[in-house]
Amino acid sequence: MNIELKSIKICQFASEETLCFEAKGFVNGKAAFTVHNEGHGGSNSYHALDRDLLEQAEAWAKAQPRIKTNIADDKDRSGFWHMDSDLDAIVDEMMTLHDVKTQLKRILKKVVLCDAGEIYTLKAKATELTDAIRASVLKRYPQGKILNDMPFDDALVLFRNPKAA
Repeated sequence: MNIELKSIKICQFASEETLCFEAKGFVNGKAAFTVHNEGHGGSNSYHALDRDLLEQAEAWAKAQPRIKTNIADDKDRSGFWHMDSDLDAIVDEMMTLHDVKTQLKRILKKVVLCDAGEIYTLKAKATELTDAIRASVLKRYPQGKILNDMPFDDALVLFRNPKAA
């Protein structure tokens, strides 16, 4: 099953505990639902455009493997807490990924460095990134990685989890 979100609108200023957004959900290329979250910590709200497709998406989502979180859990062999999959969890991950990609695209207009588990933006614009600037940055931060020099998907992995560098 292919679930996509389109017509995504995010309202950062209204996001408190959760991401405030609205989007249109497509299942196998057909409009199935609209979804929104008010950003106050509650779950997502759905409006069916095609009730059968929405129910199929919900059933499919519940049948997916449990989701590993980044919350520590000493009782689990992996060391992390797992939660059951559902459509909310899948939509939340899709929205988070969309939001993080948007943030990364915005900051990549500057020179971006990942070093010692932290992300830094430098004053230089990405269009001004020369071999001399690269050499200077890497001399000062020998373990650093310049995200502008990476394929976008690799930079995204580091941006989401800079401690993995």
